[in-house]
Amino acid sequence: MTEGTGAAQPAHVPDGASRDCAVCFLTDARGWPLARYAIASFILSQSNDYDIVLSCDGWPGPDAADPLLALARARGIRLETAVLAAPAPENDPSAVNMRVFGHITATVFRKLDAVLPLLPRYARVVYADIDILFLHDARLHAVDLGGNPIGAVIDYSICGDDVAGSFAARSRANGISDRYFNSGLMVFDSARCDAARIAARYDEIQTTHQLSCPYLPDCETGDQCIFNQVFTQAWMELPLDLNVQTAAWRHPAWYTARIRHYTGGRKFLPVQYWHSDRTERRLLKRIARLLDDPAVRYPPWAAPAAQLTFLRQARMRKVHKPKLDRLAAFVAGSPAAPHRAG
Repeated sequence: MTEGTGAAQPAHVPDGASRDCAVCFLTDARGWPLARYAIASFILSQSNDYDIVLSCDGWPGPDAADPLLALARARGIRLETAVLAAPAPENDPSAVNMRVFGHITATVFRKLDAVLPLLPRYARVVYADIDILFLHDARLHAVDLGGNPIGAVIDYSICGDDVAGSFAARSRANGISDRYFNSGLMVFDSARCDAARIAARYDEIQTTHQLSCPYLPDCETGDQCIFNQVFTQAWMELPLDLNVQTAAWRHPAWYTARIRHYTGGRKFLPVQYWHSDRTERRLLKRIARLLDDPAVRYPPWAAPAAQLTFLRQARMRKVHKPKLDRLAAFVAGSPAAPHRAG
């Protein structure tokens, strides 16, 4: 990402003054079915007035008749579509063969292209991945960032399961903090973000990261390590229930989350009858009705499957008890704490 390159093209903005906080979702055409549900879950669960900005990479955005847009209007929420301009060739993730793995696409490297143009318009900008479900009011507009430019939640699939201490040792050996956040949900304080500096630093690290990662010897995180280097020692550690990642599946934190993040290859769609719980099923069924989506349906055998899933998860909790114990210890020892720039 380069300052002045790849910014969002002017989009139609509905009448009315901008609110203090915007939530930005970024997707390509392939990710739109998932994004619809992520955005709908946000609309249904949050009490504050937010603008929603859908940043579209390589596609024009949803049809004007999409029921999601009607849902936003009915709730009094402005949903703006911004089509990202094509990046310059030297910064095109696909053209320069940026490393992506599995379900991750090159769109992941365009988060700053989506977020930075919004900073002058809003006091606070929230970036959210499309594999997130918002379950309860998170009040992201009001979370304390401790004077830092961003706030985020620890990535405990990496930090919380560092049994051998290799992640911490490698990080410290490379002169960076071993407190490492998940970049799937980030809260930006616009007044404390130097957009030009952030963009330049991101470009610099993005290039070097393709050669070597200071955190992980076999890195498959896409943009996440880059963001951690850009904001090392300059981010606020947010409460864990604001981004409960799939690593906590079967852990109590998963069931008390305000925001669930379905990291890894298995998402909340297509429906996973043997993996979902009652909270997820109820929300997906509600959204499917509102969006008139025939693709999300629960057949008659879904209810008994859910009962078996409950029993299966109880058994799996025993199987995975050592890992869950480590996660529980990590959660208990990780209160929200500020990380300030030196």
